[in-house]
Amino acid sequence: MKKIILLFTCILSFMYCVSSNTVKPIYLKSKNKSLQNFCFIPTGTLHILSDSSYYQGKQQRLISKEILVDFFYISSTEISNLQYREFLADLIKNNEIEKYRIAIVDTQKWRDQYGYNEPYVEYYFQHPAYNQYPCVNMSYEGAKLYCEWFSKKMNQEQSEYVIEAKLPNATQWEYATRGGKKLAQFSWGGPYTENKIGQKLANYKSISDGCIHYNDSSKQYEIVCYNPNMGIAGNLNDNADVTAPVISYQTNDFGLYNSCGNVAEMIETKGIARGGSWNSPGFDIQVTSEMKYDYPNPYVGFRPILIVRRK
Repeated sequence: MKKIILLFTCILSFMYCVSSNTVKPIYLKSKNKSLQNFCFIPTGTLHILSDSSYYQGKQQRLISKEILVDFFYISSTEISNLQYREFLADLIKNNEIEKYRIAIVDTQKWRDQYGYNEPYVEYYFQHPAYNQYPCVNMSYEGAKLYCEWFSKKMNQEQSEYVIEAKLPNATQWEYATRGGKKLAQFSWGGPYTENKIGQKLANYKSISDGCIHYNDSSKQYEIVCYNPNMGIAGNLNDNADVTAPVISYQTNDFGLYNSCGNVAEMIETKGIARGGSWNSPGFDIQVTSEMKYDYPNPYVGFRPILIVRRK
């Protein structure tokens, strides 16, 4: 019996060591400002909830699955116009013309039905006044090329780590956006899109609060729950016409700005963006919200993650 207990203890110890080696964190120590903009996301568990992708009124959804997530880093902000312009300029400098053609921002998309505003066509991407606003209207392929370029740039500037920048998968994005809060409906953790004095907690379509949802099938706005603390009509106290600066509102507990609202963020799965945008009603900027896109548009941007290994 003692031998069996000893053997069982050894097996458990071995399993623990293997597990620990798999998720042992690497803490980046760098003076590079680009790397300092990334938040460390610790190893943990993402709880996948049953039923639909949204909360139905005050009904509590049940936990149906738990997924272990290894540590990674994620940009604290959505990629800005200034950051993306630096990338494009580097492609031109290195004569990577084909990559440039794929990655170029299509500013004409501001003329889309819901995003029409002529000055944005000319100024939003190029004018210095919008340097710190989220870049939009790039393709999925362009976002991936940015990640490829950033990986190469970071690995050239330091020799201690191997750094891979990429778009997050759905699990990584949702885990980071929850900010360590197990059942967070929004990145800030609470169930409402405004605080007690009526200030918005994110940048979203101001016609609605967190109980109005846009139905893709019917092309109509629907009231899906009743919030006694707020009226249906919103207001414009968020100081944003369309997008807001990448550093605005409060961060979540991991240090991420605007992971719900502002611009929907591409993930590894092509055609899917998460978290809703400035054009989404409040109900559609939840942590679980998904938005489909077929081409560059003014509602979708991205924020990369970093997978870091020691050499």
